Amino acid sequence: MKFRSFPGACATVTPALVRRGSLALLLAAGTAHAQSSVTLYGIVDTGIEYVNNIGAAHQSVWRMPTITGNFPSRWGLTGEEDIGGGNKAIFTLESGFAPSTGTLNQAGRLFGRQSFVGLSTNWGVLSFGRQYAMSYWVFVGSDVMGPNAYTAFALDPYLAQARVDNSVAYRVKFNGFDFGATYSFGRDTAPAPAGSNCGSRAPSDANACRDYSAMLRYDGGSWGVSTSYEKIYGGPGATGGLTSSKLTDSRLTLNAYGKIQGLTIGGGFVRRINDGRLIDRQSDFFYAGVSYWITPVLQFVVDGGQLAYKDTDDTSRVVAARLSYLLSKRTQLYVSGGHVWNGGNATVTVSGGVAAGSDPAPGQGQSGFIVGMRHNF
Repeated sequence: MKFRSFPGACATVTPALVRRGSLALLLAAGTAHAQSSVTLYGIVDTGIEYVNNIGAAHQSVWRMPTITGNFPSRWGLTGEEDIGGGNKAIFTLESGFAPSTGTLNQAGRLFGRQSFVGLSTNWGVLSFGRQYAMSYWVFVGSDVMGPNAYTAFALDPYLAQARVDNSVAYRVKFNGFDFGATYSFGRDTAPAPAGSNCGSRAPSDANACRDYSAMLRYDGGSWGVSTSYEKIYGGPGATGGLTSSKLTDSRLTLNAYGKIQGLTIGGGFVRRINDGRLIDRQSDFFYAGVSYWITPVLQFVVDGGQLAYKDTDDTSRVVAARLSYLLSKRTQLYVSGGHVWNGGNATVTVSGGVAAGSDPAPGQGQSGFIVGMRHNF
């Protein structure tokens, strides 16, 4: 569904029109207005999930997801206005919600997924607001599962929702290359997956709550490679152990993918150094996956990953799979499941469908599955 405003007609201003008080025609005088458009879009996705081996009592639960099934539910408005010379003013407002309860996600923010305005030119896109860090965009192509309830990225949930408040972003594409960078003056004013509640900078501390990221991708059509780097600074009151601007959390990624007809193979590596963890600061995350269209309406995806911390036995491994059937171009049925193996004191949950309350006991495994439906509009 689209709502568009079209160019107005030219008008000549005369004394008679002024005398008649035609203010609207006065404002429309001269050349025609530039064409602009606004698009309403969204996803509604939910299902029924089962997860076992929760907590020390090894309990199980049937429930409906609040964050994601196949994709997180959202609705949004995006628009652009041609301001001449090949340049456009742009904006996006995107709201995440839980269909099972009708409540807002992203800590209850109305436009918690994205909220930015910017300029699009022949030299790239410059935008301002709440937007994705480059640690999110770098996985396009190599992450074949996406933000599914069961995925290898359950081992590092931040990567599927790497957003920053108070940010400036620049992105440019040319000859298959895609370069992007972000800088945040205060990365998050509400709870988030990493170092939350750090949204402002005191005049006495220029580093508090900063975030910067950069990405370089190459997409050759049938194959691609990418890399990114992001660094998060702590600040007073921040959670995740980053209680000072002297403490940082950084991620370096390397990724690749290839396509052969209906088959896509992707994988990569993330090196993280997190000062918020006193003992096991360094961790390595490996992932790989395969996506295959069995028929034009039936897709099978499987992926897996491992997260290991240096100098400890805390290790987690995940395997996840999904079978999707397209009822139409906009409506899809799916079944997805996975299993996590935890070692040492690791407590990674297999499910990304609910914000909290699913962790197994330290060192314990866990299984789960979901049957759901997704509709795009």
